[in-house]
Amino acid sequence: MSSHVRDLRGVIESEGAVIGVLLTLKDPTKPMQDFAYSSGCFYESKFGHFAKLQMLTIQDLLEGKKIEFPQIFPDSLKTNSPKSLKPEQLHLF
Repeated sequence: MSSHVRDLRGVIESEGAVIGVLLTLKDPTKPMQDFAYSSGCFYESKFGHFAKLQMLTIQDLLEGKKIEFPQIFPDSLKTNSPKSLKPEQLHLF
């Protein structure tokens, strides 16, 4: 399984991805976690500090844990009402 972490980290780097997530059935091992979080593998934005390579288990998802990523949209965009959308809110950066 550690080869999956290594592969995902390589894809994140080669594709210039901001964040990648490995979804697993079993808990990640200590070596997998060490490799995932080594060498400053973090994404910094004005919205916070996030691990570039995240690992979640199915159990994590069932317990409500979520992928950590920049929450750039205000609460008004979470509604289903198109009236709440303003053009200036739709820009990512």
